Amino acid sequence: ELEPDNSDLKLAAGRQDFSDEMEWLIDENLDAVRVTYKGDPLGFDVYAGRKSLFNLATPDEEEELITNYAGFLRYQINKKSQADAYVFFRDGESFLDDGDIVEENLLFVGVQSIGELSPQLRYWFNAAYLTGDSREGDDKKDISAFGGDLGATYVFDGQLEPSLTLG
Repeated sequence: ELEPDNSDLKLAAGRQDFSDEMEWLIDENLDAVRVTYKGDPLGFDVYAGRKSLFNLATPDEEEELITNYAGFLRYQINKKSQADAYVFFRDGESFLDDGDIVEENLLFVGVQSIGELSPQLRYWFNAAYLTGDSREGDDKKDISAFGGDLGATYVFDGQLEPSLTLG
């Protein structure tokens, strides 16, 4: 890990924990190279990594043959709210599954935001477009999809802080 004194820029290599704020895209430990800048109000996080770069015990497991490339551009709205625009690419190498060659390449492009609009009102928002292709044996399929998630939680005053969530 390389982080100059008094700098918001950080370079890290090796085993690291990766997750987006909502764990909507990724929540994994990866062997990776990562550059992060925590500026105010703009920052970024860019990385490339695999679930296991040097696994000699089970080298053909599907998840271990996928390289993840990601770039997040972050805007800090206030101390308790942020918004991200991202590109996330899963580059799946070919592997054998019951004698068939399997491969999958997926590109996610999206936005997400999470935070507080007031001490009582918390929110989240995710939207992404997915494109790519998959191949199993001689069967190749194009993939195209859109996904979204939106919600809010209102926390009422009181000793127990009851809440109401809509999503």
